[in-house]
Amino acid sequence: MLIIVAIGPPLFPEQNMSSLLVCGLVTAFTMVCFRILSQQECRDAINWEVYVTIACAFGIGKAMENSGLASIIADGLVSLGNSLGIGYAGLYGSVYLATICMVVQLQLMFPIGM
Repeated sequence: MLIIVAIGPPLFPEQNMSSLLVCGLVTAFTMVCFRILSQQECRDAINWEVYVTIACAFGIGKAMENSGLASIIADGLVSLGNSLGIGYAGLYGSVYLATICMVVQLQLMFPIGM
């Protein structure tokens, strides 16, 4: 992969050969072709639970946006920040704290759901 990143842009300047996605795919394909890894080892190396969680998060996020729950939560955070008089830094902090709490909840609940 390092060779592709090093010599790719000078050889093919019109193409973006040095992107991480392209280099990773070329490296994975090369490792399977030269039988460094088997196809089963490649499939086993993928953490499918992470991809399922991300895909579900997109669906839940879209549902929250369509139902209006996202705007209700956002308006609630803004009104809470204004009533407490904490300003923009406080609003950013509350959004950050809410995000951290949601990530922790997801990490705790995901094994239960699986």
